[in-house]
Amino acid sequence: MLVQDGRDNPFSGTYFDAAIDAHNGRSWHLPSMPGSLEPRFQTQQRQMDRAALLLAIDGASDQRQREQTAHILSIPGQILHDSAAVLANQRVYSVMGDGICSVLDAIA
Repeated sequence: MLVQDGRDNPFSGTYFDAAIDAHNGRSWHLPSMPGSLEPRFQTQQRQMDRAALLLAIDGASDQRQREQTAHILSIPGQILHDSAAVLANQRVYSVMGDGICSVLDAIA
């Protein structure tokens, strides 16, 4: 997979960091001390939910939205369809990261 760690990843340092970390098995800290700047697990989940919405693989997106998104991103629509199916059946953070990263990997 292209989306590994952060080194040669074109999406490193973007809104997709939460999904990349989840894909690589890194969850953000569950608890956070008052005033801490460490990213929190709830933030990671929320960012992945929004990333799924941006990529039209969330539960609210329909097939037409996926087709349009695939066209805009110049990727096969089957990738979006498959990723949406994975996310619909699993809400585990690492599986969400895998689904999002499979779409990111397809983007040229």
